[in-house]
Formats: sequence, C-alpha cells, structure tokens
Amino acid sequence: MEQVNQRSIAVSVFTRAGWITGSLHIAPETELGRYLDGNDRFFRLTAVQLPSEESEREFFAMHADEAIMLVPLEVREQYVPAAEGSTRRDIACLLGEGTLFGALDVPPGARVSDYLMSRTGFIPVRRCRTPLMELPAELAEPLEMTYLNTKKIIGVTESNPVEMEVRPQSALFSET
Repeated sequence: MEQVNQRSIAVSVFTRAGWITGSLHIAPETELGRYLDGNDRFFRLTAVQLPSEESEREFFAMHADEAIMLVPLEVREQYVPAAEGSTRRDIACLLGEGTLFGALDVPPGARVSDYLMSRTGFIPVRRCRTPLMELPAELAEPLEMTYLNTKKIIGVTESNPVEMEVRPQSALFSET
C-alpha cells in the first residue's frame, strides 16, 4: 500500500478484540500524535496481524474510536519531546481492560484533571506499565510511548512511582 506522499509507521494497537499489529500510513510531514487527533476516522494499516489469526492480512481499515491505545514500535516515534515548561506527572489510568500506569506531561501550573478536560482524542503517556494486559511479543514494559484514547478512560489518578511497580497478588489484599 506504499503510496506517494505517505510514510509507514510500525504500530501495535490495543482494542477490545485484542492487539492488532501492522504498519500505519500517514502523510510524511505529519507527527504521529497530530495524525491520531486528526479527521481520519479509519486508520489504514498494512502487513496486519489480527488477534487470534496466524496469517498476516495485507490491508485492514480500523475505526479510530476502537483503538484503546496505540504504541509506536519505531524508536524515532517513541521519543517525542515534552512541551517546553511542562511538568511530568505519574498517573494511573483505569480502563475497562485494566489499569495503565505511566507519566503524563502537563502544562505548567495545570492539574492532571485540567489537562485531561482540555483534551480529546489521543494523549501521549510515557514509560507505561500495563500489568493487567498481555502484551504482544513485539512489546516489552515499560512502553516508552503510548497514545491513549481519552474516550476509553474510565478515570485517572496521580500515582506515586512506587505504585507503578507490579506487586505480588498476596500484597493486594490484607487481613482484617
């Protein structure tokens, strides 16, 4: 599907059906984050591995709203500079599929909730851990950069970095 005026980015996309891996096609001058927040309602993917399928699909058009999170697999797409003056905040995002721990860059003096209320579409979350979601073989934690669909977030809390470590199951419950 390589067309004139397009570049491809290897990505893994988490959906309610599971992980979809392939190459996303966007305009060459467009940053990935800006593309995700654009007007394209369908992501155009090639060389696609769908959940529970052994064979690769040549092409797959995926509705953007069905993406819970998108992880770029290419290093150059993972290191997006934070906006000047922003503050990095550790967060925990409750999703229907589990909790995503990571860091969010918010504007100076803003609270996490203020930042989220002003955003629609996808937000960049850094250094993510997803203890309740099985990752595809291409990914390892921490995920350097994840674009999280704000429509899929149940809630967010600021978290202590210690809380981001996966605790043994026995430590999750206490006797009363």
